[in-house]
Amino acid sequence: MASLPSVPPPVSTLSFKREALTELTDTPGALESELIPRLFAEGRMVADDRVVVGHHQDFGVVWSIWNAFASARSGYGYARSQLDPLERRRVARWVLAHMTRQLWRDSRDAGGRSRRLRRDVPFIAVIQTAAVVGAVFGILAGPGRGPRRVA
Repeated sequence: MASLPSVPPPVSTLSFKREALTELTDTPGALESELIPRLFAEGRMVADDRVVVGHHQDFGVVWSIWNAFASARSGYGYARSQLDPLERRRVARWVLAHMTRQLWRDSRDAGGRSRRLRRDVPFIAVIQTAAVVGAVFGILAGPGRGPRRVA
């Protein structure tokens, strides 16, 4: 990442300093629902395009869509337990308003100049849309079976 996005980046794009991981609790979903948002809010994340995070899971398009949904539902589902019903609805509205816009912008920007990447933009957009839907389901209904399905 050359610069930080306007929302906390997904865990698959991050590397952590050991010091930050000592702050992690044993609660399932704590990395995604507690540590990453807190580090982001506190300004303790930096973008460094010299660091390459290798993350490759090629199980096909359908699997990627399902995994994006399950992963987001899992993370937001664990966060749900810490919020009252009014706050859950506020978070769901925020996700729909902000996360959707950011993800579509990221999809468009991912194309860059590479013909291959531009060809993949529709797939990226669908996968990211699945993540938005999973986040809304998670915050409103809980993690469901998402944690068991995330690869």
